[in-house]
Amino acid sequence: MIPAYTVSLLWVLATFLAVTLEDQGDSCNHPPRLDFAELADEYKVKNSFPVGSTVKYICRPGYVRSKPKISRRCLQNQEWSELEEFCKKKSCGHPGEPKNGWLHVSGDFLLGATVKYSCVEGYRLIGHSSRRCIVSDKKVEWTHDIPFCEPIPCFPPPDVPHGKHNGQDMDNFFVGTVVTYTCDKDYPLVGNASIYCTTEDGLNGVWSGRAYCGGTLHCPSPHVENGRIVTGKSNIYTYSQRVTIDCNVGHKISGSREIRCQVDGTWDPAIPTCKQGKYCQPPPNIQNGFHSKQEGEMFSHGMSLTYTCHPGYILLGQETIYCTASGTWVSLYDTCSSHLLFLLSVPV
Repeated sequence: MIPAYTVSLLWVLATFLAVTLEDQGDSCNHPPRLDFAELADEYKVKNSFPVGSTVKYICRPGYVRSKPKISRRCLQNQEWSELEEFCKKKSCGHPGEPKNGWLHVSGDFLLGATVKYSCVEGYRLIGHSSRRCIVSDKKVEWTHDIPFCEPIPCFPPPDVPHGKHNGQDMDNFFVGTVVTYTCDKDYPLVGNASIYCTTEDGLNGVWSGRAYCGGTLHCPSPHVENGRIVTGKSNIYTYSQRVTIDCNVGHKISGSREIRCQVDGTWDPAIPTCKQGKYCQPPPNIQNGFHSKQEGEMFSHGMSLTYTCHPGYILLGQETIYCTASGTWVSLYDTCSSHLLFLLSVPV
């Protein structure tokens, strides 16, 4: 005979299993996460959601209710009832537009939106170029402050010996400002009488040029030993004229190839020099062939020679090799192969 306490224990276990199986068979999984809303606090800690039970939602920070229904039910098929979006994003409002600037909008001003700023020509942006609508302390607001646009400044225009400009009484010079130079008597003006403040990078101002009073009206001929003028050659070189210089064979240039005549009669950059390059070692001989080097001939940077094969042989590789500035030959893989052997080696 089974003791009474054993029967009672078995009954309790059976009841527990029955309830557990019933709960598992007639309940829904945890409600899926919503981007715009979250479960009310009393439902966040629940692990069981029987058929017929409901859960309620509240809008997430940054969202506001747009429809009255904010609950869903566990259906007989153990799926949650359909739920339309009932919370909408909050708006940060108009972000503001800087004076002398532009506001670039790609959509709306709701949570997650981004706007960009830029300035009109002649102004530069101070502050952040973009702002984003975010949640901050349960409300939405734009990141950063509204940037502002300030005129791009230039340094004071350069002073000119024996001359002056009409901006002496001005405290500030911004993009678009024009000043005009006048020279003292017997000092002719060279260059542009008027220059203006402009910008190349959109951030800093530069003057468009410069004037010079009593300057040389031309630059000396840019003679370069072991070099030559390849473009811009002239009998007289006047202000702003450009020339290009190359070195003779065996020499390499030190400095800028292109130079420009300045208002003070100098070249900028400075006239380059041509330095003698390294000589190459005597070119290698090849079997069943010869090269075009003459007896006693030296090879420097830029010089070349040609290989030729004896009758009945074919040249494999480059016909011409060159001496580089480092004193080495380029393309040293020439060889002369028998015409017959070459034909036999070619796949049919």
